[in-house]
Amino acid sequence: MTQKIKAPESQRRQAEGKTGAPNHGVIVPAWGRRRVAETLLRFQGQYQTPEALNARASEEARISRDVRSAHADALPSAIRSHEQLGAAGSPISEIPGTHLVNLPKVPSTFSVDVETGEVLPCRSLETTQPNTLTGPHKKTALALAWNVAHLCEKYGHDRIGFLTLTFADHVTCPKEAQRRFNSLAIHVLKVRYAEYIRVIERQKSGRIHYHLLVVLPDDIRTGFDFGAVSRDDYSSANNHLRREWAFWRKTAKSYGFGRTELMPIKGSAEALGQYVGKYIGKHIGSRKEADKGVRLVAYTRGAKIASSRFTSIGSQLDKNWRGKVETFARQMSAAAMARNPNHPGIHCIEDLSFNLGPKWAYHWRDYIFSLPPADLSVPF
Repeated sequence: MTQKIKAPESQRRQAEGKTGAPNHGVIVPAWGRRRVAETLLRFQGQYQTPEALNARASEEARISRDVRSAHADALPSAIRSHEQLGAAGSPISEIPGTHLVNLPKVPSTFSVDVETGEVLPCRSLETTQPNTLTGPHKKTALALAWNVAHLCEKYGHDRIGFLTLTFADHVTCPKEAQRRFNSLAIHVLKVRYAEYIRVIERQKSGRIHYHLLVVLPDDIRTGFDFGAVSRDDYSSANNHLRREWAFWRKTAKSYGFGRTELMPIKGSAEALGQYVGKYIGKHIGSRKEADKGVRLVAYTRGAKIASSRFTSIGSQLDKNWRGKVETFARQMSAAAMARNPNHPGIHCIEDLSFNLGPKWAYHWRDYIFSLPPADLSVPF
């Protein structure tokens, strides 16, 4: 008599439609069907085949490229003729939807934060982009960006601080630097802060110091004037931030550290992830033989959701996966709220794990790959 092998509980629950987020109006995953080509996908209120949705996404991407190309072709002409950008008769004014009147001139070494409209230092110039790194270092930088975004989403930007720790003496030995940092982490960091992310950097002089993102118990960002601080005016710092400064002035020297700096974060989580990730590239450019095997990035337990131990399948996976997961989350959220109007919806990775289980990405991977990527610039 042949013994029957039961499928895992998570797979049985998905096959029966008991995954927490009901699949009302959403098809079952592709791995549960014999022919993926016959699957219809619901996107923006319509059912279409995966091929039709892929063609639609490709067409929208082509139109977007054409618009950007038209902007790029028109902009030099406007600049050479000293015409006002967007003014009547200028080449750029002929592009539909373009009305760039009285735009401020932004230096080439600066960029504009799309969320706040502030002029910020240009990340593309001062930041090590992932494509400039190779092998495991590229994966480390990519995982770091994901974890930074997770930390900001979980605790909020107002409670995240950027802490720089510099040794009082000229420390060049990574073992000695790590010994001092471990002592500080055990007695101070893990006691005072909920979570932290640590990145090591070796400067061109050979000196080692650390950069950290720490989660504080209080809001240190509200009311902070970044422009005034750039002019050495720190009067806008609130009492919570001033209390942290006073603490580090007294504590740092007890563990062999000298100058410390704790500041609120500025800009989006993505820009912050790139800004912190640049120190990986700087460290690699200045590393020595003694740095072999040194851990570049360290996390506390709750600050890490992504590991650098992953395999990329194709050059477009990293870009498309986030957009496809966004589409998947929107479908699951719509299905859950259609069945239960009081359902809070699905808005982040934690919501997917809560409704579908911790291994949702594994069990739904084939279906997610069949989806068109969502436009990540549109708020969800």
